[in-house]
Amino acid sequence: MYYLIITIFIICATLLFLLFSYPVFSYLYGVFFPKSIKCDLNYIPQVSIIVACYNEERYIKEKIETLLSPENWIAGSQLILVSTGSSDRTNEILSQFEQKEGVNIIYGKRMTKIEALNDAVSLAKYEILVFSDCRQYMKPGSIKQLISYLADESVGTVSCTMMDTVERPSFFRRLYLYLAKIDSRHGSSLNLYGALYAQRKSVFRPIPNHLLFDDFFVAVSTLSQQKRLVQAPEAILYDVPFNTYYNRERIERLARGLLIFFFNNYKMVRLIPLPIRLRLLIYKYLKILLPVIVIIWFICFVLLFGNIIPFIFWIIPIGVIIILSLFHKIRNYLFLIIRIQVFFFYALFGYIFLNRRFKYWDKLRVRRESAAIAK
Repeated sequence: MYYLIITIFIICATLLFLLFSYPVFSYLYGVFFPKSIKCDLNYIPQVSIIVACYNEERYIKEKIETLLSPENWIAGSQLILVSTGSSDRTNEILSQFEQKEGVNIIYGKRMTKIEALNDAVSLAKYEILVFSDCRQYMKPGSIKQLISYLADESVGTVSCTMMDTVERPSFFRRLYLYLAKIDSRHGSSLNLYGALYAQRKSVFRPIPNHLLFDDFFVAVSTLSQQKRLVQAPEAILYDVPFNTYYNRERIERLARGLLIFFFNNYKMVRLIPLPIRLRLLIYKYLKILLPVIVIIWFICFVLLFGNIIPFIFWIIPIGVIIILSLFHKIRNYLFLIIRIQVFFFYALFGYIFLNRRFKYWDKLRVRRESAAIAK
Protein backbone atom coordinates (compact mmCIF):
# COMPACT_ATOMS: atom_id res chain seq x y z
CA MET A 1 0.00 0.00 0.00
CA TYR A 2 2.86 2.36 0.85
CA TYR A 3 4.50 1.83 -2.54
CA LEU A 4 1.17 2.33 -4.32
CA ILE A 5 0.76 5.73 -2.62
CA ILE A 6 4.32 6.68 -3.62
CA THR A 7 3.62 5.66 -7.24
CA ILE A 8 0.40 7.70 -7.38
CA PHE A 9 2.18 10.65 -5.76
CA ILE A 10 4.98 10.56 -8.37
CA ILE A 11 2.53 10.22 -11.27
CA CYS A 12 0.47 13.20 -10.07
CA ALA A 13 3.60 15.28 -9.47
CA THR A 14 4.82 14.47 -13.00
CA LEU A 15 1.51 15.46 -14.55
CA LEU A 16 1.48 18.74 -12.61
CA PHE A 17 5.05 19.42 -13.73
CA LEU A 18 4.15 18.79 -17.38
CA LEU A 19 1.18 21.14 -17.22
CA PHE A 20 2.85 24.05 -15.45
CA SER A 21 6.15 23.75 -17.35
CA TYR A 22 4.41 23.70 -20.74
CA PRO A 23 4.96 27.44 -21.47
CA VAL A 24 8.68 27.15 -20.66
CA PHE A 25 9.28 24.11 -22.83
CA SER A 26 7.23 25.58 -25.66
CA TYR A 27 9.25 28.79 -25.51
CA LEU A 28 12.58 26.93 -25.54
CA TYR A 29 11.42 24.74 -28.41
CA GLY A 30 10.47 27.83 -30.39
CA VAL A 31 13.86 29.42 -29.72
CA PHE A 32 16.01 26.42 -30.62
CA PHE A 33 13.81 24.72 -33.25
CA PRO A 34 11.97 27.51 -35.07
CA LYS A 35 9.98 26.70 -38.19
CA SER A 36 9.40 29.75 -40.31
CA ILE A 37 6.03 30.67 -41.80
CA LYS A 38 5.73 32.27 -45.20
CA CYS A 39 3.41 35.25 -44.73
CA ASP A 40 2.68 37.22 -47.91
CA LEU A 41 0.26 40.15 -47.82
CA ASN A 42 0.36 40.21 -51.63
CA TYR A 43 -1.29 36.78 -51.60
CA ILE A 44 -4.95 37.75 -51.98
CA PRO A 45 -6.88 34.96 -53.74
CA GLN A 46 -10.65 35.05 -53.97
CA VAL A 47 -12.25 33.49 -50.91
CA SER A 48 -15.57 32.14 -49.71
CA ILE A 49 -16.63 33.78 -46.44
CA ILE A 50 -19.17 31.81 -44.41
CA VAL A 51 -21.38 33.20 -41.65
CA ALA A 52 -24.06 31.16 -39.87
CA CYS A 53 -26.56 33.22 -37.90
CA TYR A 54 -29.58 32.68 -35.70
CA ASN A 55 -31.51 35.66 -34.29
CA GLU A 56 -28.59 38.02 -34.79
CA GLU A 57 -30.57 41.19 -35.55
CA ARG A 58 -28.36 43.11 -33.15
CA TYR A 59 -25.08 42.29 -34.90
CA ILE A 60 -25.68 40.95 -38.41
CA LYS A 61 -25.84 44.24 -40.34
CA GLU A 62 -22.63 45.56 -38.84
CA LYS A 63 -20.92 42.21 -39.47
CA ILE A 64 -21.90 42.12 -43.15
CA GLU A 65 -20.82 45.72 -43.69
CA THR A 66 -17.49 44.93 -42.03
CA LEU A 67 -16.91 41.90 -44.25
CA LEU A 68 -17.82 43.86 -47.39
CA SER A 69 -15.67 46.87 -46.46
CA PRO A 70 -12.69 47.68 -48.73
CA GLU A 71 -10.29 46.75 -45.90
CA ASN A 72 -11.57 43.15 -45.84
CA TRP A 73 -13.34 42.39 -49.11
CA ILE A 74 -11.44 40.87 -52.02
CA ALA A 75 -12.97 41.53 -55.44
CA GLY A 76 -14.72 38.51 -56.91
CA SER A 77 -15.05 36.75 -53.56
CA GLN A 78 -18.15 35.09 -52.19
CA LEU A 79 -20.06 35.78 -48.96
CA ILE A 80 -22.39 32.96 -47.87
CA LEU A 81 -24.89 33.90 -45.15
CA VAL A 82 -26.96 31.12 -43.60
CA SER A 83 -29.92 32.05 -41.42
CA THR A 84 -30.79 28.96 -39.39
CA GLY A 85 -34.48 29.58 -38.91
CA SER A 86 -34.18 33.03 -37.36
CA SER A 87 -37.39 34.34 -35.78
CA ASP A 88 -36.37 37.95 -35.14
CA ARG A 89 -35.48 40.65 -37.73
CA THR A 90 -32.37 38.80 -38.94
CA ASN A 91 -33.96 37.66 -42.22
CA GLU A 92 -35.35 41.11 -42.87
CA ILE A 93 -31.88 42.62 -42.47
CA LEU A 94 -30.31 39.92 -44.64
CA SER A 95 -32.78 40.69 -47.43
CA GLN A 96 -31.26 44.17 -47.72
CA PHE A 97 -28.08 42.58 -49.08
CA GLU A 98 -29.65 40.16 -51.57
CA GLN A 99 -28.68 42.27 -54.58
CA LYS A 100 -25.08 42.77 -53.49
CA GLU A 101 -22.60 41.19 -55.86
CA GLY A 102 -21.01 38.07 -54.43
CA VAL A 103 -23.52 37.72 -51.58
CA ASN A 104 -25.42 34.42 -51.30
CA ILE A 105 -28.15 34.21 -48.65
CA ILE A 106 -29.69 30.95 -47.48
CA TYR A 107 -32.89 31.16 -45.45
CA GLY A 108 -32.73 27.74 -43.89
CA LYS A 109 -34.76 25.79 -41.38
CA ARG A 110 -33.82 25.64 -37.70
CA MET A 111 -30.52 23.79 -37.50
CA THR A 112 -27.31 23.82 -35.51
CA LYS A 113 -24.40 26.05 -36.39
CA ILE A 114 -22.38 22.95 -37.33
CA GLU A 115 -25.03 21.81 -39.80
CA ALA A 116 -25.15 25.30 -41.30
CA LEU A 117 -21.37 25.41 -41.76
CA ASN A 118 -21.30 22.00 -43.42
CA ASP A 119 -24.07 23.01 -45.83
CA ALA A 120 -22.41 26.33 -46.63
CA VAL A 121 -19.04 24.76 -47.43
CA SER A 122 -20.72 22.59 -50.07
CA LEU A 123 -21.72 25.85 -51.83
CA ALA A 124 -18.30 27.48 -51.54
CA LYS A 125 -16.70 28.23 -54.92
CA TYR A 126 -13.15 28.96 -53.78
CA GLU A 127 -10.30 27.02 -52.22
CA ILE A 128 -9.85 29.43 -49.31
CA LEU A 129 -12.66 29.43 -46.74
CA VAL A 130 -13.11 32.11 -44.08
CA PHE A 131 -15.46 31.43 -41.17
CA SER A 132 -16.83 34.23 -39.02
CA ASP A 133 -19.33 34.65 -36.21
CA CYS A 134 -21.62 37.65 -35.92
CA ARG A 135 -21.14 39.04 -32.45
CA GLN A 136 -17.48 40.06 -32.17
CA TYR A 137 -15.98 43.24 -33.59
CA MET A 138 -13.27 42.67 -36.20
CA LYS A 139 -10.26 44.89 -36.68
CA PRO A 140 -10.21 46.25 -40.28
CA GLY A 141 -7.99 44.22 -42.58
CA SER A 142 -8.18 41.03 -40.52
CA ILE A 143 -9.48 38.87 -43.39
CA LYS A 144 -6.51 39.71 -45.60
CA GLN A 145 -4.15 39.14 -42.66
CA LEU A 146 -5.56 35.64 -42.15
CA ILE A 147 -5.24 34.76 -45.82
CA SER A 148 -1.63 35.97 -46.03
CA TYR A 149 -0.50 33.02 -43.88
CA LEU A 150 -2.04 30.54 -46.32
CA ALA A 151 0.62 31.56 -48.83
CA ASP A 152 2.62 28.92 -46.95
CA GLU A 153 1.61 25.53 -48.37
CA SER A 154 2.36 23.79 -45.06
CA VAL A 155 -0.35 25.83 -43.32
CA GLY A 156 -3.85 24.38 -43.41
CA THR A 157 -5.73 26.65 -41.01
CA VAL A 158 -5.13 30.15 -39.63
CA SER A 159 -6.77 31.43 -36.46
CA CYS A 160 -7.39 35.03 -35.53
CA THR A 161 -6.07 36.61 -32.35
CA MET A 162 -8.76 37.16 -29.72
CA MET A 163 -8.45 40.29 -27.59
CA ASP A 164 -10.46 41.56 -24.63
CA THR A 165 -12.72 44.56 -25.15
CA VAL A 166 -10.56 46.47 -22.73
CA GLU A 167 -7.45 48.55 -23.26
CA ARG A 168 -5.12 45.93 -21.79
CA PRO A 169 -5.95 42.20 -22.07
CA SER A 170 -6.16 40.22 -18.85
CA PHE A 171 -3.22 38.13 -17.68
CA PHE A 172 -4.84 34.87 -18.76
CA ARG A 173 -5.78 36.20 -22.18
CA ARG A 174 -2.20 37.38 -22.70
CA LEU A 175 -0.91 33.97 -21.59
CA TYR A 176 -3.12 32.17 -24.12
CA LEU A 177 -2.04 34.54 -26.89
CA TYR A 178 1.60 34.11 -25.99
CA LEU A 179 1.34 30.32 -26.03
CA ALA A 180 -0.36 30.40 -29.44
CA LYS A 181 2.37 32.69 -30.75
CA ILE A 182 5.31 30.56 -29.62
CA ASP A 183 3.57 27.31 -30.60
CA SER A 184 3.01 28.71 -34.10
CA ARG A 185 6.69 29.64 -34.25
CA HIS A 186 7.94 26.07 -33.93
CA GLY A 187 5.11 24.18 -35.60
CA SER A 188 1.43 24.52 -34.79
CA SER A 189 -0.71 26.37 -32.31
CA LEU A 190 -3.28 24.39 -30.34
CA ASN A 191 -5.71 27.32 -30.15
CA LEU A 192 -8.34 28.02 -32.76
CA TYR A 193 -10.96 30.71 -32.29
CA GLY A 194 -14.07 29.63 -34.14
CA ALA A 195 -15.28 33.23 -34.30
CA LEU A 196 -12.81 33.98 -37.11
CA TYR A 197 -10.45 31.67 -38.97
CA ALA A 198 -9.39 30.75 -42.49
CA GLN A 199 -8.92 27.25 -43.87
CA ARG A 200 -8.13 25.55 -47.14
CA LYS A 201 -11.19 23.82 -48.55
CA SER A 202 -9.02 20.79 -49.28
CA VAL A 203 -8.29 20.57 -45.54
CA PHE A 204 -11.90 21.06 -44.42
CA ARG A 205 -13.65 17.94 -43.13
CA PRO A 206 -17.40 17.81 -42.41
CA ILE A 207 -17.91 18.57 -38.73
CA PRO A 208 -19.81 15.89 -36.76
CA ASN A 209 -23.05 17.28 -35.40
CA HIS A 210 -22.72 15.53 -32.04
CA LEU A 211 -19.93 17.89 -30.98
CA LEU A 212 -20.22 21.00 -28.86
CA PHE A 213 -17.22 22.75 -30.40
CA ASP A 214 -16.69 23.09 -34.13
CA ASP A 215 -13.42 24.99 -33.60
CA PHE A 216 -11.71 22.21 -31.63
CA PHE A 217 -12.68 19.66 -34.29
CA VAL A 218 -11.24 21.93 -36.99
CA ALA A 219 -7.98 22.25 -35.04
CA VAL A 220 -7.58 18.49 -34.52
CA SER A 221 -8.66 17.74 -38.09
CA THR A 222 -6.02 20.12 -39.44
CA LEU A 223 -3.25 18.63 -37.30
CA SER A 224 -4.29 15.06 -38.13
CA GLN A 225 -3.73 15.86 -41.83
CA GLN A 226 -0.12 16.89 -41.09
CA LYS A 227 -0.98 20.53 -41.78
CA ARG A 228 0.01 23.45 -39.59
CA LEU A 229 -2.42 25.46 -37.54
CA VAL A 230 -1.05 28.95 -36.85
CA GLN A 231 -2.22 32.16 -35.29
CA ALA A 232 -2.23 35.47 -37.17
CA PRO A 233 -1.31 38.16 -34.61
CA GLU A 234 -2.52 40.95 -36.91
CA ALA A 235 -5.98 39.43 -37.50
CA ILE A 236 -7.72 40.66 -34.38
CA LEU A 237 -11.18 40.02 -33.02
CA TYR A 238 -12.44 41.80 -29.90
CA ASP A 239 -14.49 39.88 -27.37
CA VAL A 240 -15.60 40.34 -23.78
CA PRO A 241 -12.92 40.10 -21.07
CA PHE A 242 -11.60 36.66 -20.24
CA ASN A 243 -12.90 36.83 -16.66
CA THR A 244 -16.43 37.57 -17.89
CA TYR A 245 -16.49 35.09 -20.74
CA TYR A 246 -15.31 32.09 -18.74
CA ASN A 247 -18.23 31.83 -16.36
CA ARG A 248 -19.53 28.57 -14.90
CA GLU A 249 -21.74 27.72 -17.85
CA ARG A 250 -18.97 28.32 -20.36
CA ILE A 251 -16.39 26.29 -18.41
CA GLU A 252 -18.78 23.39 -17.92
CA ARG A 253 -19.53 23.44 -21.63
CA LEU A 254 -15.81 23.55 -22.41
CA ALA A 255 -15.04 20.55 -20.21
CA ARG A 256 -18.03 18.59 -21.48
CA GLY A 257 -17.22 19.42 -25.10
CA LEU A 258 -13.59 18.31 -24.79
CA LEU A 259 -14.60 15.03 -23.14
CA ILE A 260 -17.30 14.31 -25.73
CA PHE A 261 -14.79 14.97 -28.49
CA PHE A 262 -12.08 12.78 -26.99
CA PHE A 263 -14.25 9.71 -26.50
CA ASN A 264 -15.93 9.99 -29.91
CA ASN A 265 -12.99 11.07 -32.08
CA TYR A 266 -9.89 9.52 -30.58
CA LYS A 267 -9.08 7.82 -33.89
CA MET A 268 -8.56 11.28 -35.36
CA VAL A 269 -6.42 12.34 -32.40
CA ARG A 270 -4.18 9.32 -32.99
CA LEU A 271 -3.43 10.55 -36.52
CA ILE A 272 -1.73 13.65 -35.11
CA PRO A 273 2.08 13.35 -35.03
CA LEU A 274 3.16 12.12 -31.59
CA PRO A 275 4.94 15.30 -30.37
CA ILE A 276 1.94 17.49 -31.22
CA ARG A 277 -0.46 14.87 -29.85
CA LEU A 278 1.32 14.89 -26.49
CA ARG A 279 1.21 18.69 -26.42
CA LEU A 280 -2.50 18.59 -27.20
CA LEU A 281 -3.25 16.15 -24.38
CA ILE A 282 -1.20 18.18 -21.90
CA TYR A 283 -2.50 21.58 -22.97
CA LYS A 284 -6.18 20.73 -23.42
CA TYR A 285 -6.95 17.76 -21.17
CA LEU A 286 -4.63 18.03 -18.18
CA LYS A 287 -6.20 21.38 -17.31
CA ILE A 288 -9.58 19.64 -17.02
CA LEU A 289 -8.08 16.98 -14.76
CA LEU A 290 -6.05 19.52 -12.77
CA PRO A 291 -8.40 19.76 -9.75
CA VAL A 292 -8.61 15.96 -9.49
CA ILE A 293 -4.83 15.59 -9.84
CA VAL A 294 -4.20 18.24 -7.17
CA ILE A 295 -6.65 16.59 -4.73
CA ILE A 296 -5.10 13.14 -5.23
CA TRP A 297 -1.57 14.55 -4.97
CA PHE A 298 -2.42 16.39 -1.76
CA ILE A 299 -3.99 13.30 -0.16
CA CYS A 300 -0.91 11.22 -1.04
CA PHE A 301 1.34 14.00 0.28
CA VAL A 302 -0.47 14.04 3.63
CA LEU A 303 -0.39 10.23 3.90
CA LEU A 304 3.33 10.13 3.14
CA PHE A 305 4.60 13.18 5.01
CA GLY A 306 1.82 14.27 7.37
CA ASN A 307 3.53 12.83 10.43
CA ILE A 308 7.01 13.97 9.40
CA ILE A 309 6.61 17.62 8.46
CA PRO A 310 6.07 19.95 11.42
CA PHE A 311 2.92 21.99 11.82
CA ILE A 312 4.75 25.18 10.87
CA PHE A 313 5.12 23.84 7.33
CA TRP A 314 1.37 24.06 6.79
CA ILE A 315 1.18 27.57 8.26
CA ILE A 316 3.76 29.10 5.89
CA PRO A 317 1.95 28.51 2.52
CA ILE A 318 -1.37 29.54 4.06
CA GLY A 319 0.22 32.73 5.34
CA VAL A 320 1.77 33.48 1.95
CA ILE A 321 -1.61 33.04 0.25
CA ILE A 322 -3.29 35.34 2.77
CA ILE A 323 -0.63 38.03 2.28
CA LEU A 324 -0.85 37.81 -1.51
CA SER A 325 -4.63 38.03 -1.38
CA LEU A 326 -4.30 41.48 0.21
CA PHE A 327 -3.33 42.80 -3.22
CA HIS A 328 -6.47 43.43 -5.25
CA LYS A 329 -5.25 42.15 -8.63
CA ILE A 330 -3.58 39.05 -7.21
CA ARG A 331 -6.70 38.29 -5.16
CA ASN A 332 -8.84 38.47 -8.28
CA TYR A 333 -6.49 36.09 -10.12
CA LEU A 334 -6.53 33.64 -7.19
CA PHE A 335 -10.32 33.70 -7.01
CA LEU A 336 -10.56 33.21 -10.78
CA ILE A 337 -8.19 30.22 -10.71
CA ILE A 338 -10.08 28.64 -7.83
CA ARG A 339 -13.43 29.31 -9.48
CA ILE A 340 -12.33 27.77 -12.77
CA GLN A 341 -10.98 24.66 -11.03
CA VAL A 342 -14.19 24.21 -9.05
CA PHE A 343 -16.22 24.45 -12.27
CA PHE A 344 -13.92 21.99 -14.03
CA PHE A 345 -14.27 19.53 -11.16
CA TYR A 346 -18.05 19.93 -11.15
CA ALA A 347 -18.23 19.35 -14.91
CA LEU A 348 -15.94 16.31 -14.77
CA PHE A 349 -17.88 14.80 -11.88
CA GLY A 350 -21.16 15.38 -13.69
CA TYR A 351 -19.87 13.88 -16.93
CA ILE A 352 -18.55 10.70 -15.29
CA PHE A 353 -21.05 10.01 -12.51
CA LEU A 354 -24.23 11.95 -13.35
CA ASN A 355 -24.36 11.30 -17.11
CA ARG A 356 -24.33 15.03 -17.90
CA ARG A 357 -23.30 14.68 -21.52
CA PHE A 358 -25.95 16.80 -23.17
CA LYS A 359 -25.02 19.23 -25.96
CA TYR A 360 -27.56 21.97 -25.40
CA TRP A 361 -26.20 25.32 -24.30
CA ASP A 362 -27.99 28.66 -24.21
CA LYS A 363 -26.13 30.99 -26.53
CA LEU A 364 -23.97 33.41 -24.62
CA ARG A 365 -25.27 36.95 -24.97
CA VAL A 366 -23.19 39.85 -23.75
CA ARG A 367 -22.99 43.55 -24.33
CA ARG A 368 -19.93 44.83 -26.12
CA GLU A 369 -18.11 47.74 -24.56
CA SER A 370 -18.30 50.25 -27.36
CA ALA A 371 -15.72 52.61 -25.93
CA ALA A 372 -13.16 49.86 -25.62
CA ILE A 373 -13.96 48.45 -29.04
CA ALA A 374 -13.29 51.86 -30.58
CA LYS A 375 -9.68 51.41 -29.61
